[in-house]
Amino acid sequence: MDHQLKLYKKAAGIAKIGLWELDLPSQKLTWDLVTKQIFDVDEFHQPDLNEAMAYHVDAPGPDRLEQLLRQLTSSKETLSNEYKIKTATGIIKWIESHTQAEFINGICYKLVGTVQDITEQKDLIETLRINQDRFHQAFDFAPIGMALVSPKGKWIKVNKSLCELLGYSEKELLRRSFQKLTHPEDLNLDLEYLHKVLRKEISSYSMEKRYIHKTKEIVWVQLNVSLVWKDDTPLYFVSQIKNITDRKQAEQEQKKTILIINDQNNRLVNFAHIVSHNLRSHSSNFQMMLKLLAETSNEEEKKEIISLLLQNADHLSETIDNLNEVVKVQLNSHQHKKALNLEQEIKKVLLSIKAIAEEQKSSFSLDVHPNLFVFCNPAYLDSILLNILTNAIKYRSPNRTPKIGIKVYSIHGEMALEIEDNGVGIDLDRHGSELFGMYKTFHQNKDARGIGLFITKNQVEAQGGRIEVESRVNTGTTFRIYLPGIDN
Repeated sequence: MDHQLKLYKKAAGIAKIGLWELDLPSQKLTWDLVTKQIFDVDEFHQPDLNEAMAYHVDAPGPDRLEQLLRQLTSSKETLSNEYKIKTATGIIKWIESHTQAEFINGICYKLVGTVQDITEQKDLIETLRINQDRFHQAFDFAPIGMALVSPKGKWIKVNKSLCELLGYSEKELLRRSFQKLTHPEDLNLDLEYLHKVLRKEISSYSMEKRYIHKTKEIVWVQLNVSLVWKDDTPLYFVSQIKNITDRKQAEQEQKKTILIINDQNNRLVNFAHIVSHNLRSHSSNFQMMLKLLAETSNEEEKKEIISLLLQNADHLSETIDNLNEVVKVQLNSHQHKKALNLEQEIKKVLLSIKAIAEEQKSSFSLDVHPNLFVFCNPAYLDSILLNILTNAIKYRSPNRTPKIGIKVYSIHGEMALEIEDNGVGIDLDRHGSELFGMYKTFHQNKDARGIGLFITKNQVEAQGGRIEVESRVNTGTTFRIYLPGIDN
């Protein structure tokens, strides 16, 4: 995780993109080093919200800030804009910002964003407007991609930076339309803006979009487009195309890092609750029994209490072993993974439980292609299969012989392992939320300890998979386990 954060900060620094965040409940504003450099303050400076607003040349009032916040929280999309600032040293700069709201339970609690000094680009646009001769020179040698595009979408003129950005020569590019090079998912929005400009509903537009490089790689760009008219006739679009691939990759790394942190925090909180609950229960039992032992003088009662203390000690030891098993699952989640043939692994487990299955007259049907593989820890896969299959026998219906169907299929790059039984079933309306909880049991089976499904879920998730369940009381249960597959 530290490595990912370092990579993200390094990418942002290379791209000269400043990062900031605003905690809404506390109104605490945080700037990284690049942001401080953009605003010409020293690295130890601690900004506040009022000061940050004061840097704006046209400082937005409270109403405008409320409007921006409503826009961010209602659309839940990234808000991009450009504005002028006067830095701490009195320098006027143009800033490009991208802001996004973060939510917990549907409530916006934080704004995060980026800032970048785009003064050079804005100055370039002004230069183009003022002097047509200088326009051509600036166009050809601009550090960002630039193009003149016909109202029908054909490239008329492209500069060297754009050719390098997309991997085509000037001749190759002029034979193509921007539609053919635009990622299909971004094309409709681009065309919608373009038609609005042609209808004079807007004078220009700006958007983030993806182009497809000659090598078929994806290139993220910030596109700014305006239209040149002669009287009421549209002549050509002027497009400025800035490569933002590094920034988008940095944003994706940030999202991955946040997801990892949130997942780890959730696991830690969940584990803390489990430890607190179970150890507190044992502690309370010990305290109560020791108090009774101290108060009684009856030798028979003392023997009974001591026997209970020993049983409680055994239960405490078992609890600690179970908690230690959960910790080991998390610590070893990325170790010893290998390609495993599912047919072979399933048959191996079925052989190991053959005696139990025959004793209960259980029958199995297996539907799996011999060339399906998963990337998994062998011990974990063995444990997952063993627990689900033995449960299917253990929780059989007293009214019928156990029939267990095993099916494996590939779906969206994953291997789905489906195990269906005709046992007693589980009332998911009552127990669905605690099905995979620790020490949760749902039947009067004397062997049920409530640890198997908890460990199984941890093992599945530790391998990058997930587990789902469908069940009907007195009909049966189906477990679906999804694990990372391997293409063959």
